Amino acid sequence: MDISFISEDTGWVITHNGKILSTVDGGINWNTQYENKLDKFNCIYFYDSESGWVGGEEGNILYTYNSGKSWFRQPTGIVTDINKIFFIEPFWGWAAGNGKTIIHSVNGGYSWNIQLTSEFQNRNNFNDILFKDRKIGWSAGNNSIVYFTCLLYTSDAAD
Repeated sequence: MDISFISEDTGWVITHNGKILSTVDGGINWNTQYENKLDKFNCIYFYDSESGWVGGEEGNILYTYNSGKSWFRQPTGIVTDINKIFFIEPFWGWAAGNGKTIIHSVNGGYSWNIQLTSEFQNRNNFNDILFKDRKIGWSAGNNSIVYFTCLLYTSDAAD
């Protein structure tokens, strides 16, 4: 499960079994916006009240431009799980995932470009990603065998 709130009252939550739920009253009531048991979700991120992304297994990313009333698949070109999505602007963002994979979009996820990946798909997974601007960002991960934490830093704009 993951959760994303854009205000005190408005937020979304995903489940690993393919559900996206939303609230407009601070979580007192939740409404199902999307459900597909074949989807396995890992993360959700809303940039504002309209634009949101959900990442999941096998490189799947869903996108909404209307607060979750409809969701659309965005091709990523990868097959590793997406664990975290982050956008610093409505069109400029990154997704981090298994296999030390980072993908980047400059058009709201309409297309994604591989920025970093590893040949050791099951050894190093990125679980979080954060950028302070277009040039400086970090991605944190783990090695599930030895619980090693790593940090990636870039300052070359990834464009």
